[in-house]
Amino acid sequence: MMITMLRIAINEENNMPGGKGFYLPETAGSSRCRLATGRSAIHHMINCLPQNNARKVLLPAYIAEGVIQPFLNAGFEIFFYRLEKNLRPVISDIDRLLAGISGLSVTVLIHYFGFSSRSAELSAILGKYNTVILDDLAHAPFTVDPTGKYLAEEAELSLYSLNKYLPVVDGAILSSKRTDINVALNDNRLPELPVLTQQAYRRHLRAGYDLFNSKEPQKCRQYLKVLEAAYEEYYSVINAGITPLRQSADSFRIEEKFPYDWLTQRRRSNSYLLYENLQSSTFTLLHSALPDEVVPWCVPARVPAHRRDDVLSRLFDQGVLLSVLEDKWNFIPEVDCNNFPVEQEFINEHVLIPVSEFISTDAILDMVSKLNTI
Repeated sequence: MMITMLRIAINEENNMPGGKGFYLPETAGSSRCRLATGRSAIHHMINCLPQNNARKVLLPAYIAEGVIQPFLNAGFEIFFYRLEKNLRPVISDIDRLLAGISGLSVTVLIHYFGFSSRSAELSAILGKYNTVILDDLAHAPFTVDPTGKYLAEEAELSLYSLNKYLPVVDGAILSSKRTDINVALNDNRLPELPVLTQQAYRRHLRAGYDLFNSKEPQKCRQYLKVLEAAYEEYYSVINAGITPLRQSADSFRIEEKFPYDWLTQRRRSNSYLLYENLQSSTFTLLHSALPDEVVPWCVPARVPAHRRDDVLSRLFDQGVLLSVLEDKWNFIPEVDCNNFPVEQEFINEHVLIPVSEFISTDAILDMVSKLNTI
Protein backbone atom coordinates (compact mmCIF):
# COMPACT_ATOMS: atom_id res chain seq x y z
CA MET A 1 0.00 0.00 0.00
CA MET A 2 1.29 3.43 -0.93
CA ILE A 3 2.18 5.46 2.15
CA THR A 4 0.65 8.92 1.88
CA MET A 5 1.59 11.13 4.79
CA LEU A 6 -1.69 12.29 6.22
CA ARG A 7 -0.98 15.02 8.72
CA ILE A 8 -4.54 16.18 8.94
CA ALA A 9 -5.42 12.87 10.62
CA ILE A 10 -2.92 13.63 13.38
CA ASN A 11 -3.52 17.34 13.85
CA GLU A 12 -6.25 19.29 12.12
CA GLU A 13 -4.78 22.60 13.25
CA ASN A 14 -2.45 23.30 10.35
CA ASN A 15 -1.65 25.88 7.73
CA MET A 16 -3.15 24.08 4.77
CA PRO A 17 -5.84 25.94 2.81
CA GLY A 18 -9.42 25.09 3.70
CA GLY A 19 -11.40 22.39 1.92
CA LYS A 20 -14.52 22.72 -0.22
CA GLY A 21 -15.86 19.20 0.21
CA PHE A 22 -15.29 16.15 -1.96
CA TYR A 23 -16.59 16.76 -5.49
CA LEU A 24 -19.30 14.39 -6.71
CA PRO A 25 -20.94 15.01 -10.10
CA GLU A 26 -24.67 15.60 -9.85
CA THR A 27 -26.82 14.07 -12.58
CA ALA A 28 -30.58 14.06 -12.85
CA GLY A 29 -31.92 10.68 -11.78
CA SER A 30 -28.61 9.54 -10.30
CA SER A 31 -28.36 7.59 -7.05
CA ARG A 32 -25.50 7.05 -4.63
CA CYS A 33 -24.60 5.63 -1.27
CA ARG A 34 -21.82 6.04 1.29
CA LEU A 35 -20.43 2.94 2.94
CA ALA A 36 -17.36 2.03 4.94
CA THR A 37 -15.45 -0.04 2.35
CA GLY A 38 -15.23 -0.44 -1.40
CA ARG A 39 -15.84 -4.17 -1.26
CA SER A 40 -19.11 -3.68 0.62
CA ALA A 41 -20.12 -1.02 -1.94
CA ILE A 42 -19.52 -3.50 -4.80
CA HIS A 43 -21.47 -6.13 -2.86
CA HIS A 44 -24.34 -3.63 -2.58
CA MET A 45 -24.09 -2.81 -6.31
CA ILE A 46 -24.35 -6.50 -7.19
CA ASN A 47 -27.53 -6.76 -5.12
CA CYS A 48 -28.95 -3.77 -7.01
CA LEU A 49 -28.40 -5.24 -10.49
CA PRO A 50 -31.49 -6.15 -12.53
CA GLN A 51 -32.57 -9.68 -11.65
CA ASN A 52 -32.03 -10.90 -15.21
CA ASN A 53 -28.27 -10.20 -15.12
CA ALA A 54 -26.04 -12.99 -16.42
CA ARG A 55 -23.80 -13.24 -13.31
CA LYS A 56 -20.72 -12.71 -15.47
CA VAL A 57 -18.05 -10.04 -14.99
CA LEU A 58 -15.03 -8.84 -16.95
CA LEU A 59 -12.03 -7.91 -14.81
CA PRO A 60 -8.33 -7.18 -15.38
CA ALA A 61 -6.06 -9.83 -13.86
CA TYR A 62 -4.08 -7.14 -12.03
CA ILE A 63 -6.71 -6.11 -9.54
CA ALA A 64 -7.29 -5.53 -5.84
CA GLU A 65 -8.72 -8.37 -3.81
CA GLY A 66 -11.43 -6.04 -2.56
CA VAL A 67 -12.80 -5.72 -6.10
CA ILE A 68 -12.77 -9.37 -7.05
CA GLN A 69 -14.00 -10.81 -3.73
CA PRO A 70 -17.61 -9.55 -3.89
CA PHE A 71 -18.08 -11.04 -7.36
CA LEU A 72 -16.65 -14.37 -6.22
CA ASN A 73 -18.90 -14.38 -3.17
CA ALA A 74 -21.91 -13.68 -5.37
CA GLY A 75 -21.10 -16.63 -7.64
CA PHE A 76 -20.14 -14.61 -10.70
CA GLU A 77 -18.21 -16.24 -13.52
CA ILE A 78 -15.06 -14.17 -14.04
CA PHE A 79 -13.54 -13.39 -17.42
CA PHE A 80 -10.11 -11.74 -17.29
CA TYR A 81 -9.10 -9.29 -19.99
CA ARG A 82 -5.48 -8.44 -20.71
CA LEU A 83 -3.72 -5.12 -20.26
CA GLU A 84 -1.37 -3.14 -22.48
CA LYS A 85 2.08 -2.20 -21.18
CA ASN A 86 0.67 1.10 -19.89
CA LEU A 87 -2.06 -0.87 -18.04
CA ARG A 88 -4.84 0.25 -20.34
CA PRO A 89 -7.25 -2.53 -21.35
CA VAL A 90 -6.61 -4.61 -24.46
CA ILE A 91 -9.75 -3.47 -26.25
CA SER A 92 -9.90 -6.46 -28.58
CA ASP A 93 -10.02 -8.73 -25.52
CA ILE A 94 -13.02 -6.89 -24.10
CA ASP A 95 -14.73 -7.00 -27.50
CA ARG A 96 -14.14 -10.75 -27.84
CA LEU A 97 -15.20 -11.60 -24.29
CA LEU A 98 -18.38 -9.52 -24.35
CA ALA A 99 -19.34 -10.96 -27.73
CA GLY A 100 -19.44 -14.40 -26.12
CA ILE A 101 -21.74 -13.42 -23.24
CA SER A 102 -25.50 -13.61 -23.51
CA GLY A 103 -27.44 -11.34 -21.19
CA LEU A 104 -26.50 -8.45 -18.92
CA SER A 105 -22.85 -8.59 -17.77
CA VAL A 106 -20.61 -6.32 -15.69
CA THR A 107 -17.33 -4.80 -16.89
CA VAL A 108 -14.93 -3.24 -14.37
CA LEU A 109 -12.40 -0.62 -15.45
CA ILE A 110 -9.49 0.19 -13.11
CA HIS A 111 -7.85 3.61 -13.52
CA TYR A 112 -4.44 2.60 -12.20
CA PHE A 113 -2.45 5.14 -10.18
CA GLY A 114 -4.59 8.05 -11.39
CA PHE A 115 -4.06 7.50 -15.14
CA SER A 116 -7.26 7.03 -17.12
CA SER A 117 -8.03 3.66 -18.72
CA ARG A 118 -10.76 5.20 -20.86
CA SER A 119 -10.56 5.98 -24.57
CA ALA A 120 -13.04 6.79 -27.32
CA GLU A 121 -12.35 3.42 -28.93
CA LEU A 122 -12.99 1.55 -25.68
CA SER A 123 -16.23 3.45 -25.05
CA ALA A 124 -17.41 2.62 -28.58
CA ILE A 125 -16.75 -1.10 -28.04
CA LEU A 126 -18.46 -1.15 -24.65
CA GLY A 127 -21.45 0.62 -26.18
CA LYS A 128 -22.05 -2.34 -28.50
CA TYR A 129 -22.90 -4.69 -25.66
CA ASN A 130 -25.37 -5.20 -22.82
CA THR A 131 -22.91 -4.62 -20.00
CA VAL A 132 -22.90 -2.56 -16.82
CA ILE A 133 -19.67 -0.55 -16.63
CA LEU A 134 -18.16 0.15 -13.21
CA ASP A 135 -15.33 2.70 -13.18
CA ASP A 136 -13.10 2.07 -10.15
CA LEU A 137 -11.82 5.55 -9.29
CA ALA A 138 -9.98 4.64 -6.08
CA HIS A 139 -6.73 5.90 -7.65
CA ALA A 140 -8.30 8.55 -9.89
CA PRO A 141 -10.98 10.60 -8.10
CA PHE A 142 -9.48 13.90 -9.31
CA THR A 143 -8.38 12.95 -12.83
CA VAL A 144 -10.32 14.47 -15.72
CA ASP A 145 -10.71 13.58 -19.38
CA PRO A 146 -9.19 15.67 -22.21
CA THR A 147 -12.29 17.90 -22.22
CA GLY A 148 -11.89 18.70 -18.52
CA LYS A 149 -14.71 16.50 -17.21
CA TYR A 150 -14.10 14.32 -14.19
CA LEU A 151 -14.00 10.63 -15.13
CA ALA A 152 -17.06 10.04 -12.96
CA GLU A 153 -19.09 12.47 -15.08
CA GLU A 154 -18.90 10.05 -18.00
CA ALA A 155 -19.24 6.87 -15.95
CA GLU A 156 -22.41 4.77 -15.61
CA LEU A 157 -21.34 3.63 -12.18
CA SER A 158 -18.37 4.98 -10.28
CA LEU A 159 -16.67 3.83 -7.11
CA TYR A 160 -14.47 5.90 -4.80
CA SER A 161 -12.35 4.53 -1.97
CA LEU A 162 -11.50 7.56 0.12
CA ASN A 163 -8.72 6.23 2.35
CA LYS A 164 -6.55 5.73 -0.72
CA TYR A 165 -6.05 9.51 -0.71
CA LEU A 166 -7.41 10.94 2.50
CA PRO A 167 -6.46 10.61 6.16
CA VAL A 168 -9.62 8.67 6.92
CA VAL A 169 -10.32 5.28 8.46
CA ASP A 170 -12.94 4.40 5.87
CA GLY A 171 -15.28 5.72 3.24
CA ALA A 172 -16.50 4.38 -0.10
CA ILE A 173 -18.91 6.21 -2.38
CA LEU A 174 -20.86 4.34 -5.04
CA SER A 175 -22.70 6.41 -7.64
CA SER A 176 -25.03 5.25 -10.42
CA LYS A 177 -26.42 7.17 -13.40
CA ARG A 178 -28.40 4.15 -14.61
CA THR A 179 -32.10 4.38 -13.89
CA ASP A 180 -32.32 0.57 -13.74
CA ILE A 181 -29.65 0.38 -11.00
CA ASN A 182 -30.66 2.39 -7.94
CA VAL A 183 -27.88 2.15 -5.34
CA ALA A 184 -29.37 4.55 -2.80
CA LEU A 185 -29.88 3.23 0.72
CA ASN A 186 -30.52 4.57 4.21
CA ASP A 187 -27.06 4.24 5.70
CA ASN A 188 -28.15 5.83 9.01
CA ARG A 189 -29.45 2.44 10.04
CA LEU A 190 -26.12 0.73 9.43
CA PRO A 191 -23.41 0.32 12.08
CA GLU A 192 -19.88 1.72 11.69
CA LEU A 193 -16.73 -0.38 11.55
CA PRO A 194 -15.88 -1.84 14.97
CA VAL A 195 -14.04 0.60 17.23
CA LEU A 196 -10.94 -1.61 17.47
CA THR A 197 -10.78 -1.78 13.67
CA GLN A 198 -10.93 1.99 13.38
CA GLN A 199 -8.22 2.28 16.02
CA ALA A 200 -6.01 -0.13 14.06
CA TYR A 201 -6.23 2.04 10.96
CA ARG A 202 -5.45 5.15 13.00
CA ARG A 203 -2.29 3.40 14.25
CA HIS A 204 -1.48 2.73 10.59
CA LEU A 205 -1.85 6.44 9.82
CA ARG A 206 0.17 7.45 12.87
CA ALA A 207 3.02 5.12 11.89
CA GLY A 208 2.99 6.61 8.39
CA TYR A 209 3.23 10.10 9.85
CA ASP A 210 6.13 9.06 12.11
CA LEU A 211 7.82 7.37 9.17
CA PHE A 212 7.49 10.50 7.08
CA ASN A 213 9.19 12.62 9.75
CA SER A 214 11.95 10.18 10.72
CA LYS A 215 15.47 10.47 9.34
CA GLU A 216 16.92 7.33 10.96
CA PRO A 217 16.76 4.12 8.86
CA GLN A 218 16.49 1.87 11.93
CA LYS A 219 13.52 3.78 13.32
CA CYS A 220 11.98 3.85 9.87
CA ARG A 221 12.08 0.07 9.75
CA GLN A 222 10.34 -0.06 13.12
CA TYR A 223 7.64 2.33 11.94
CA LEU A 224 7.18 0.23 8.81
CA LYS A 225 6.57 -2.86 10.93
CA VAL A 226 4.00 -1.01 13.02
CA LEU A 227 2.38 0.39 9.89
CA GLU A 228 2.11 -3.02 8.23
CA ALA A 229 0.91 -4.82 11.37
CA ALA A 230 -1.78 -2.21 12.02
CA TYR A 231 -2.99 -2.41 8.42
CA GLU A 232 -3.17 -6.20 8.52
CA GLU A 233 -5.22 -6.00 11.72
CA TYR A 234 -7.61 -3.61 9.98
CA TYR A 235 -7.65 -5.68 6.80
CA SER A 236 -8.43 -8.94 8.59
CA VAL A 237 -11.75 -7.44 9.71
CA ILE A 238 -12.84 -5.75 6.48
CA ASN A 239 -11.83 -8.83 4.47
CA ALA A 240 -13.84 -11.19 6.69
CA GLY A 241 -17.20 -9.74 5.74
CA ILE A 242 -18.73 -7.53 3.07
CA THR A 243 -21.99 -6.68 4.79
CA PRO A 244 -22.55 -2.94 4.25
CA LEU A 245 -21.42 -0.65 7.08
CA ARG A 246 -21.78 3.11 7.03
CA GLN A 247 -18.90 5.55 6.70
CA SER A 248 -17.72 6.66 10.13
CA ALA A 249 -18.60 10.15 11.33
CA ASP A 250 -14.92 11.04 11.84
CA SER A 251 -14.08 10.07 8.27
CA PHE A 252 -16.92 12.15 6.84
CA ARG A 253 -15.86 15.15 8.94
CA ILE A 254 -12.28 15.00 7.61
CA GLU A 255 -13.51 14.38 4.06
CA GLU A 256 -15.56 17.56 4.23
CA LYS A 257 -12.59 19.67 5.46
CA PHE A 258 -9.79 18.38 3.25
CA PRO A 259 -8.17 20.92 0.85
CA TYR A 260 -8.70 19.20 -2.52
CA ASP A 261 -7.56 22.09 -4.72
CA TRP A 262 -4.28 22.14 -2.80
CA LEU A 263 -3.99 18.35 -3.12
CA THR A 264 -4.40 18.34 -6.90
CA GLN A 265 -2.03 21.28 -7.40
CA ARG A 266 0.69 19.77 -5.23
CA ARG A 267 0.48 16.29 -6.75
CA ARG A 268 0.64 17.64 -10.28
CA SER A 269 3.54 19.93 -9.39
CA ASN A 270 5.50 17.13 -7.70
CA SER A 271 4.82 14.79 -10.61
CA TYR A 272 6.02 17.32 -13.18
CA LEU A 273 9.25 17.79 -11.20
CA LEU A 274 9.79 14.04 -11.27
CA TYR A 275 9.14 13.79 -15.00
CA GLU A 276 11.37 16.75 -15.79
CA ASN A 277 14.35 15.73 -13.66
CA LEU A 278 14.50 11.92 -13.60
CA GLN A 279 17.56 10.89 -15.63
CA SER A 280 18.50 7.43 -14.35
CA SER A 281 18.16 4.79 -17.06
CA THR A 282 17.37 2.25 -14.33
CA PHE A 283 13.85 3.67 -14.08
CA THR A 284 11.44 3.55 -17.00
CA LEU A 285 8.27 5.51 -16.34
CA LEU A 286 5.15 3.52 -17.17
CA HIS A 287 3.70 6.58 -18.94
CA SER A 288 6.29 8.42 -21.01
CA ALA A 289 4.39 11.70 -20.67
CA LEU A 290 2.25 13.16 -17.91
CA PRO A 291 -1.07 14.43 -19.30
CA ASP A 292 -2.28 17.71 -17.81
CA GLU A 293 -5.58 16.11 -16.82
CA VAL A 294 -4.00 13.42 -14.59
CA VAL A 295 -3.74 13.77 -10.81
CA PRO A 296 -1.44 10.87 -9.92
CA TRP A 297 -1.91 8.65 -6.89
CA CYS A 298 1.78 7.94 -7.43
CA VAL A 299 4.05 7.69 -10.46
CA PRO A 300 4.56 4.07 -11.60
CA ALA A 301 7.89 3.03 -13.07
CA ARG A 302 9.73 -0.14 -14.01
CA VAL A 303 13.15 -1.36 -12.96
CA PRO A 304 14.87 -4.61 -13.99
CA ALA A 305 13.20 -7.38 -11.98
CA HIS A 306 16.50 -8.89 -10.83
CA ARG A 307 17.58 -5.49 -9.42
CA ARG A 308 14.36 -4.33 -7.79
CA ASP A 309 15.03 -5.56 -4.25
CA ASP A 310 18.48 -4.02 -4.26
CA VAL A 311 17.18 -0.72 -5.67
CA LEU A 312 14.46 -0.53 -3.02
CA SER A 313 16.93 -1.32 -0.23
CA ARG A 314 19.55 1.19 -1.36
CA LEU A 315 17.03 3.98 -1.66
CA PHE A 316 15.46 3.16 1.71
CA ASP A 317 18.87 3.59 3.34
CA GLN A 318 18.97 7.06 1.75
CA GLY A 319 15.56 8.00 3.11
CA VAL A 320 13.54 7.28 -0.04
CA LEU A 321 10.67 4.80 0.27
CA LEU A 322 9.36 3.36 -2.99
CA SER A 323 6.52 0.88 -2.88
CA VAL A 324 5.16 -2.06 -4.85
CA LEU A 325 1.54 -3.10 -5.18
CA GLU A 326 1.59 -6.87 -5.48
CA ASP A 327 0.25 -8.31 -2.23
CA LYS A 328 -3.53 -8.78 -2.56
CA TRP A 329 -3.35 -7.59 -6.19
CA ASN A 330 -2.09 -10.56 -8.20
CA PHE A 331 -4.99 -12.53 -9.66
CA ILE A 332 -3.35 -13.82 -12.80
CA PRO A 333 -5.07 -17.19 -13.44
CA GLU A 334 -2.60 -20.00 -12.78
CA VAL A 335 -4.14 -22.22 -15.46
CA ASP A 336 -3.82 -19.44 -18.04
CA CYS A 337 -0.78 -17.48 -16.82
CA ASN A 338 1.02 -17.60 -20.18
CA ASN A 339 -1.71 -15.42 -21.64
CA PHE A 340 -0.88 -12.59 -19.23
CA PRO A 341 2.83 -11.85 -19.76
CA VAL A 342 2.40 -8.05 -19.52
CA GLU A 343 0.69 -8.28 -16.15
CA GLN A 344 3.29 -10.68 -14.77
CA GLU A 345 6.11 -8.50 -16.04
CA PHE A 346 4.60 -5.42 -14.43
CA ILE A 347 4.16 -7.20 -11.10
CA ASN A 348 7.80 -8.27 -11.15
CA GLU A 349 9.29 -4.96 -12.29
CA HIS A 350 7.19 -2.09 -11.02
CA VAL A 351 7.99 0.46 -8.35
CA LEU A 352 5.69 3.27 -7.23
CA ILE A 353 7.28 6.68 -6.72
CA PRO A 354 5.51 8.93 -4.17
CA VAL A 355 4.33 12.39 -5.18
CA SER A 356 2.11 13.12 -2.17
CA GLU A 357 0.93 16.65 -1.53
CA PHE A 358 2.75 16.56 1.79
CA ILE A 359 6.16 16.21 0.11
CA SER A 360 7.80 19.59 -0.36
CA THR A 361 9.37 20.76 -3.62
CA ASP A 362 12.85 20.52 -2.09
CA ALA A 363 12.15 16.99 -0.86
CA ILE A 364 10.91 15.90 -4.28
CA LEU A 365 14.04 17.26 -5.94
CA ASP A 366 16.20 15.58 -3.30
CA MET A 367 14.40 12.28 -3.93
CA VAL A 368 14.89 12.55 -7.69
CA SER A 369 18.60 13.27 -7.24
CA LYS A 370 18.89 10.06 -5.23
CA LEU A 371 16.95 8.12 -7.87
CA ASN A 372 19.43 9.46 -10.41
CA THR A 373 22.33 7.87 -8.51
CA ILE A 374 20.92 4.37 -9.11
